[in-house]
Amino acid sequence: MSRKLLVIGSNSPHVSRYINLVKDLFDEVVYVGESTLEIDLPIRQHLINFRSVNPFLLLRSSKKLGEIIQKENPDLTHIQQVNRVAFAAARHLVRQGRKYVVTAWGSDVLIAPHRNRFYKKITNFVLNHAAFVTADSEHMIQAIEQLSPGIRCELVYFGIEPILPGAKEKIVYSNRSLKELYNIGQVIDEFAEFHKQNPDWKLVIAGQGNQEDMLRKKVVQGQLSDHVIFIGWLSSENNCSWYKKATLYISIPSSDGTSVSLLEAMSAGCIPVVSDLPVAYEWITDGENGVIKKAGENALLRALKLDPEKLTIRNADIINSRATGSITKQKFKSIFEQVAHASAGKK
Repeated sequence: MSRKLLVIGSNSPHVSRYINLVKDLFDEVVYVGESTLEIDLPIRQHLINFRSVNPFLLLRSSKKLGEIIQKENPDLTHIQQVNRVAFAAARHLVRQGRKYVVTAWGSDVLIAPHRNRFYKKITNFVLNHAAFVTADSEHMIQAIEQLSPGIRCELVYFGIEPILPGAKEKIVYSNRSLKELYNIGQVIDEFAEFHKQNPDWKLVIAGQGNQEDMLRKKVVQGQLSDHVIFIGWLSSENNCSWYKKATLYISIPSSDGTSVSLLEAMSAGCIPVVSDLPVAYEWITDGENGVIKKAGENALLRALKLDPEKLTIRNADIINSRATGSITKQKFKSIFEQVAHASAGKK
């Protein structure tokens, strides 16, 4: 019997990675999102625009989404990220009596529900009607359980393919989006102070975002143009090559779940510098296998004092025991089987 998975999400490497991971568990995978998903697999894609502020256009988009779900007739739907598209999808799935799994990404359950009643209401709806909810940190699991007590929720990481370290160079690598959440301006400030004592190092900034122009001006104003490089959006292959070369990796967002880029950096032997957030302590023992940045300190300077050889061995062990793609695939397979069994039992 043919089985079809419908994935609803954004054009994100996370979604592409997820589909590549679980594709063998289904006969067919179909994608629905607001923009074309960049993926090598020849999957069918449906595009719907939910960005309009016109309520009539939003209603039209929602109706189209419902029609797509009905026509595709998936055995299971997996929603990636709890947002406005997830809410519209969940409403149609519930009305059509279809099961879905939802994966929270971080700020969608840690920040958005606390903005106002509307965000909390749509978040609760998506979570409460899901057959299963997954998240990639214990902190997020706790937040989800507080929002929607009693739902089935499980810790599942996105899963990575470990990256073997290369010959390390005097490079600090940052590859989070150039958006306010990720505090790239603070990364530049951190490096500026670090650079005074380490003038032969470079900061390499990958990624795109609406703060790029401002950040480039900041580098020029700080007279760091010869030492800070913006390299834009990277392919997976090019991203891996920078991990291999970088000695230090820095990621200091204001809010986060388990970051795939952190796991990749750990596997590649980079010394990680991360924000002082609850999720950081799930992966980093401060001063041993990385640095958790404290207020007022230069964490990059402290990171240079760590033993890179011991750190590389320890972080490789952590990744191989908890966060590989094969482990993630087996967890999702178990969840899908449980959902299918529960659905069969109700027929």
